[in-house]
Amino acid sequence: MSPQDLVPTFGDREAHREYESRPGAYAIIPNEEGLLAVVRTPNGIYLPGGGIEDRETPQIALEREVSEECGLRVRAGAWLGQADEYLHSPVYEKHFVKHSHFYLASILGRSQPTEPDHELLWLAVDEARERLRDGSQRWAIARFLDLASRRSNEVR
Repeated sequence: MSPQDLVPTFGDREAHREYESRPGAYAIIPNEEGLLAVVRTPNGIYLPGGGIEDRETPQIALEREVSEECGLRVRAGAWLGQADEYLHSPVYEKHFVKHSHFYLASILGRSQPTEPDHELLWLAVDEARERLRDGSQRWAIARFLDLASRRSNEVR
């Protein structure tokens, strides 16, 4: 079994469609009250993050994207996993397979967001998981909860 076989996949792949590969990195960012950062866009609610540009690592892409979308300066921490998702983007009028890396991230400070159609929201974990548009991002929250549970058990 190859490592790629272990990557969970979401969405429906239509056999007759061509899918453009789109690598990305997304953050689970809890605040001091235990709420999670999400981004509301005209197309739905997502975890902060986005596409990895040429010569960027997933961590650098995540930190750049979170700053642009949310006005938060963050540091990527623990890697939570990778998931793939097949989807159609009405904005780009294309079909994509998103290869998303998910990280726990910590807030270092504030910056000036540059994407005016993105709004930072802080939601309870269950509400965030329920409202996220992409299945892969809901999966990432489950991974985050598993990690938090394991860490809590180690402390006891």
